[in-house]
Amino acid sequence: MKPFAPGANPMHGRDKKGAIASLNSVAKLPYKHAEDGISYTFSIIPGALGKDDQERYKNLSAMMDGYFEKTGQHLKVLYIHYYNMKPPSQPRQEHNHL
Repeated sequence: MKPFAPGANPMHGRDKKGAIASLNSVAKLPYKHAEDGISYTFSIIPGALGKDDQERYKNLSAMMDGYFEKTGQHLKVLYIHYYNMKPPSQPRQEHNHL
């Protein structure tokens, strides 16, 4: 058996069924295959979680609770605000993964 990479993130474009499905898939990875832990860096934009801060907090908390209830081990959440990001220096079509 080949070892896992340091993180359990899906490759770009492979998480087509949404955030919950992606979290559930990573949480299913057996600990015996990665006894030093399975780290997942999860990125999400505020609008995907709800209309206001209270709803976003509730939904993100529920997603994280579900991940750890399903034996997820480590989760790093990147809560990305697009207005804080710099525009790409090259045409957008060349940077669809950003």
